[in-house]
Amino acid sequence: MEDIQTLKQGKAVIYLNQVDLKKLVQEQLSKSGIVDASTYSYVNELSKLLSDHRHEALSLALIGELKHKANYLTDLAEKSMRMYFIHFLEDIVMGRNSRAAVDIKVRCEYCSGLASLSESKHIFKGKDHGLVYLCENYKSGCDSYVAVHKGDNLPQGTLANAGTRSARQKAHKILDVLWKEYGFARVDVYRQLANYLEVKPNDCHIGKFTEQQCESAINFTKLII
Repeated sequence: MEDIQTLKQGKAVIYLNQVDLKKLVQEQLSKSGIVDASTYSYVNELSKLLSDHRHEALSLALIGELKHKANYLTDLAEKSMRMYFIHFLEDIVMGRNSRAAVDIKVRCEYCSGLASLSESKHIFKGKDHGLVYLCENYKSGCDSYVAVHKGDNLPQGTLANAGTRSARQKAHKILDVLWKEYGFARVDVYRQLANYLEVKPNDCHIGKFTEQQCESAINFTKLII
């Protein structure tokens, strides 16, 4: 495998099927000083973005093609997230640092409104608990929001209302016992949990779970311990 630095120096054409996406992401995040980001999420999103281009060169021409396709998306939330990862790839090709997201939109699953990056003091009575994605209808009856990864400001999962947030916290606390106290490998726990819930491994994250899925995850834990 050619080193990605070779690509940046223009010494060779690097094809995507020759690139280790995980290594590529880790190098770019480290170079950019972005901490607390989810490498797994980047690899997952980039894999989907590049699924039809694996035999093409990682180049500005490809970036242009990806942007062109993204411009046809009608859903603002989907488009903004897609563009973030396209720009991340563009930063790699151009050899520049990546920046935290500032204009990502997230679709609320409860009211279909759009959530945008907001200060958490708006929901914690003036106390600052970091940035969140807050539904635009928060003051009109929808109480959904989600925290962000501190390094890149991307959402930690899907928006959640009070009931779902409570269920996720409970599921996290109980599932964590499996590797913190019983010595199970975390990756194995989630692989088995994905099978139990009948979801794709890439979607098996508590930050994406519904209340029902959280209850099922807790039941799964009880079957083991």
